[in-house]
Parts: sequence; C-alpha cells; structure tokens
Amino acid sequence: MDVYIKPSEKVAENEKKVVKLDDICEIVAPTKILEKLKKLEVVRIEAEKERNYLIDITDIIRLIQKVAPDATINNVGAKSTVIAYNPQLKKQNPVIKVILIGFVSLVLMAGSATAIMSFHTDAQIPQIFKNYHRLFFGEETEKPVLIYVSYSIGLASGIIIFFNHFFGKKIMDDPTPIDVEMTLYDHDVTETIVELLSDKDKQNPSEKEMGESHGLK
Repeated sequence: MDVYIKPSEKVAENEKKVVKLDDICEIVAPTKILEKLKKLEVVRIEAEKERNYLIDITDIIRLIQKVAPDATINNVGAKSTVIAYNPQLKKQNPVIKVILIGFVSLVLMAGSATAIMSFHTDAQIPQIFKNYHRLFFGEETEKPVLIYVSYSIGLASGIIIFFNHFFGKKIMDDPTPIDVEMTLYDHDVTETIVELLSDKDKQNPSEKEMGESHGLK
C-alpha cells in the first residue's frame, strides 16, 4: 500500500490550536485510510504567543506508521515544514493596517524620488536635455519642456512594463521582479528558520522530546 505526501515548506496559522496532517501537506492514499491520515494531529499549540514549529519529514513518517504500519510512504514535497503561529494576525486593527500601508507607501515614494533626483544630478541630466534640445531643434533653452515631458512619459512607461503592474492589475501573466525577489526571500527565510530550529533541537534534545510528547501524536 503506497501513501504519497507533499508537505509544504511553510504554513501560517493564527487561529487553529490543533494542526493536523491535512493542514501541512497534500495526501494521496487508499480511501480506507485517507480520512484517518488527514485527521492525524501534528502539533497542539498551547502557548498564546508567536512561535515557529519545525516538523521534520521523519516526524510525519512516524506519525503515519502508527496508523498504517505496512504502508510505503513516499515524500514528494519538502523535507521540513515550518508552522508559523502568530495569534496577533487575527487581532490586527484594519485602521492601523491602512495607516501602515500609507506610511510604507509614502516612505517608498520619497525614497524612489530621492534616488531618481540624485541620479539625475550626478549624471547631469538637465544639461544633457539642453544639449538634446539644441541638437534636435537648433536653439538654446533653459527649459526643454518637450524633452522633459517625453522623458517623463518614457520613464513611467518603463517602470510600468518592468514591474508588470498598472493600477493593481498585471499586464502579462509572467511573474514580476518583485514576485521573484519575494519568493526567493521567503524561501531563504524559511530555510534559515529550519536550520536555526534544527540546531536548537540538537543543542536541547530534552526540549525536542518534550515538544514531541505534547505536539506530535
């Protein structure tokens, strides 16, 4: 009898006190034991505070073997799963959330504007625009408005195309650079958490055993 499991790298929880096997991985198994496997208790969260729980694939295998000792277990997912428990997420005030988003947006806008202006000053863009105006129109001017407007439109268009978003909608189905960077960042953070928790378990084996007796059943 074959059992296939696909654990996730990271699972976020803010309400459930009992995390079951079906919450952290996809399970493919014979119908007669599938429901039993889905209801297996992986972690029982007792403390009402933010904490990461590390579930190793060996823990999941031992858990399944208690229900199906004769099953051949095949893992097609992550080797470790991080359960990120944060009870504060469900209590977040929507007004505070809007204020935080507005503050971050303001900081990003100010930072981006400062970076662009600093680049323009270092590269002497205003003087370059004056030279362009003289080359194209044959006259000197202190304010080449036409080139300013053309450059602004081109800059805005380039940013929209590069980030693949316009008024909250994607222009193309491809992932944006931010999507790629955030995915890589999240993956690196998860790997770091796994390594830190693994090292902690090795340094404090008694704590690991206590966690298994209270969490993994």
